[in-house]
Amino acid sequence: MHPVVERLRIALVFTMVLFAGGNVLVGRVLAAEPAPSAKCVGAAYRQFDFWVGDWDVFDVGSSIPVAHARIDLILDGCVLREDYQGTDGHKGQSFTIYDAARRVWHQSWVTNRGELLEIEGKIENGEIILSGEDRAAGSLVRGSWKPQNGDVRETAVTSTDGGNTWKPWFDLVFRRKASAVGDAHTSETTERPWQLSTSNIKPQFRRMMPPPWKLFWRMILPL
Repeated sequence: MHPVVERLRIALVFTMVLFAGGNVLVGRVLAAEPAPSAKCVGAAYRQFDFWVGDWDVFDVGSSIPVAHARIDLILDGCVLREDYQGTDGHKGQSFTIYDAARRVWHQSWVTNRGELLEIEGKIENGEIILSGEDRAAGSLVRGSWKPQNGDVRETAVTSTDGGNTWKPWFDLVFRRKASAVGDAHTSETTERPWQLSTSNIKPQFRRMMPPPWKLFWRMILPL
């Protein structure tokens, strides 16, 4: 067989192997990505999305943080999960979902102190208002969440007389962590593993890399 023909045959086989391998990798990665849920795409499901983020939590009027909280969307965007880490050791998580059948928001809150609180409600004038019974304390609870200039204000009151009178429980402001903005930008610009690119290669090495067509011809023609 002529040497040039032999080199051409090897180059074609090499190219086909690279192409096939890339397709397999892309297929595996895409198959691993869960498809978005079609159950929670209506506007009502997105009413509470202003709470999503990485936050430092403060008592209103104070500059000393009382907690760190991270709120993210899970289960294909159907559930809001809150991870609350208090500076006093109080830790808790809440799970909030929109119940389309009843057109209400439901939240279950659990803590490392064995506390359980279930509250429900609706959005009113851009503010989420949830209420329920704190069985351990023997009182009614009403909480509200509303966006304020990029922050989120969470306020709670309690009642021990069936809702005739209410007393303040807490008044918190969630301020987005400064690093969260940078992290979000980084996640948007980071290349996925299957996106082939030389952008992360140092310039001095990138200049040394011949373009693919040169690699192809070098395999065919003698140096």
